[in-house]
Order: sequence, then C-alpha cells, then structure tokens
Amino acid sequence: MGVLVEGQERRVVLWLGRHSVSTAGLWTYIQAVLPPLLQSLTHMGIEVEVYGAGPKQIRIDAERLCRFTRGVRLYWRTQGASFSALRRVVGSIRDLSFQFESQSKSPILLVHGISNTIPVRGAPTSPTIVTLHDLLQPNPTMPPRSMRARYKQKYYQWYYDQMMDRVCGIVTGHEKTVPEIEEKFFHESRPERGKPPIRVVYPPLPAAYFEHSDENYAPKGHLLAFVSRDPRKNFSRTLAAFSSAHLDVQTTLVVVIGNEEMLESVRAEVQKSTVANQTYLVLRPGRRRLIELYRGARGTLFPSLGEGFGYPIYESLSQGTPVLTSKGLLASPFQKCRQMVEECDPHQVTSIAEGIKRLMGHETPSHLKAAVRQEIEGVLSPESAAKNLIDFYLELAKT
Repeated sequence: MGVLVEGQERRVVLWLGRHSVSTAGLWTYIQAVLPPLLQSLTHMGIEVEVYGAGPKQIRIDAERLCRFTRGVRLYWRTQGASFSALRRVVGSIRDLSFQFESQSKSPILLVHGISNTIPVRGAPTSPTIVTLHDLLQPNPTMPPRSMRARYKQKYYQWYYDQMMDRVCGIVTGHEKTVPEIEEKFFHESRPERGKPPIRVVYPPLPAAYFEHSDENYAPKGHLLAFVSRDPRKNFSRTLAAFSSAHLDVQTTLVVVIGNEEMLESVRAEVQKSTVANQTYLVLRPGRRRLIELYRGARGTLFPSLGEGFGYPIYESLSQGTPVLTSKGLLASPFQKCRQMVEECDPHQVTSIAEGIKRLMGHETPSHLKAAVRQEIEGVLSPESAAKNLIDFYLELAKT
C-alpha cells in the first residue's frame, strides 16, 4: 500500500457506490464521515478522486460535501431515483467505466459504498480497502420469495466472494460482523485466501445530532417507528405489537417512511389494523424534522431483524429518547446507553409488545440523558470515525 508512503504517488480513489435515496443509512454514514475523512487525507498531501452515482439531489449533497476541500475531484453519474432492472444493468456498465477511469494510475481504492454496484476489483496493483457494514445483501435475514430476490441474493453472494479475493483490509461498523465475515469468506476450506486485517469503526452520527437539546423538552406522547422496502425493519410485527400492547388511546404511533414507493402499501396495512386512528405516517422527513420527532417521542421502536449498525438507536438516544431494539444490536462500548434501552425478540410479537410496555414506563433523569449524549458523542463523532479510518489505513501502509 505504498500510496500512503513517502516518496510514492500520493493519490487515492474513494468509491461511494450508487444510491437511490438520501435517507438510507449508508448515505447518512457517507454524509457524516466524508468531510473529515477528505480533510485528513488532503492534509497529508494526498489527492483524492471521489466516484459515485445517484439522483440529482444526492449529487448536490456529494458536491456540497467535497466543495470545501482542496485536492479533491468529484466524478458523479446522475441517474433517476428509481432502480429498474434496466437502470441496474446500465448502472453496472457505468461502474465498469468508473473502474477503468480510476485504475489509470493504479491508486489505492477506498470503497465506502458497495450497494447496487458490480464487484469491486481494482487494478492488479491497486490495494483495495472495503468498508463493509453488514452481510445482509448476500445473506438476508428473511429467505427471498420472488425470482428476482433469489437472483439478487445469488448475485451478491458471488459479488462479495469476488471482492474478497482482492481486499487488503476491511472496515466494518459492528463487532458482531467480524466473525460473520471470517466465517463466510476466510474459512479453513479457502486456505489460498489470506485473511486481511479487519477493523471495527463505528459509523458516525451527523453533527446535527450533537447539538444539545433542551433537557426539559416535553414528550408529545407518540412512539416512533420506521418502515422501508427491506422487510428486516420488521414493521408488520411492530404494528401488531403496538396494537396488542393496548396502550392509552392518546399514545400514537408515528411511522417514518423513507421511500415514496412504500407509502400506499404501508397506508393499506395500517388501515387494516386496529390502531389506524392512532397511527400517523411521515414521508421522508428532513434531518431537522426527524430530530424533532425523536425529541418529542416517548420512545423509539426499532425491533429490526438485522442491521449492520442501527442508526435509529443512537439517533434516538442522542436526543434523550429511550429505545426498544433487538437483542444484541446495541454495540458493546455503549454501557451508559444500556440504561435507556429495552431489548426484545424481534421475531415474537408478544416480546415486542412487552418491550413497548416497559419502554412506556421509562423515566429518564436529566443527568443520565447528559451522560448518554456524552458517551455517544465520544464514540460516534465524525472526527473520531475519520481518525480511526486514517489510523487503519496507515497501519496497512506499513505492512
């Protein structure tokens, strides 16, 4: 990895991948970590080329993130927000052209977004470091039902396997993912594939979450939940659990929907439930609006079937709002946070409902909220994440 060593060409390519919506966790991660990471690299005298693709709004975000850092060039392919089969094929061809462009000088390749892309295989002399937050694409939490979903799973299984032949380092966002990566890709049956160093770097929260909220902010009596196209967000069980918990009629459920395509199906599911009059849908709220929803909530419901990290847990806790989440999702460094977290079995409606009742009984003192905010800020600041990434890159450069 001589590109980071004195006397060698000091240039890297940062691959962000293709994105469809700005509310996805991966883009939230990129928004938070990219500015301090670019500043750190360029401060070391390293030129950075940033490659990515997505709709116009995400391109504008990317331009804003790169704008104030000298020595950074952005190459962006603008495409529609919806990913049809044809768009995926065309996008994959464009991915190839991106890789050919980026390999012209055999730079180091830093991969921070592998969703919806072809396998990342840099030039033979290009060391590749991949940020891999989870293995949910090749190993989804629920068996694929449609032919397309089964094909997609097989594709990503092949994709990840191809990628692992080339990587010289892996960054992941949760300690639980490390043994999963080792078991899936670097087991004893593949002795020819040496296991690269793997480093846990927790994804940072955007700076807006560290602006201190009013500790006396009065909860408005709603619970906050999330839904997406991915069934692992577990919305159907969450809705059923909210219904079976038999809460006061003044307790409402506010559901955040990240994708407009889901709106009608979610609305229909809510209408069929017994809590339709207590459930409200919010489509793609901006960050400020989302923070307001966290601050005003009695609690956040996040019984996910699988996460690489689980942003809503820490977003909610940073605003002083307790969380119900799945067993094992809270990362190990967050010991103070555990006092504001209830856990449940995400596969059991009764377990989620019992967790909701416990959550409703939380009375969090102001000193605990302050301690939790301090703990989250210490671990999840963008500057801390960028420093940990740079430290890992430099360690690899010495080997």
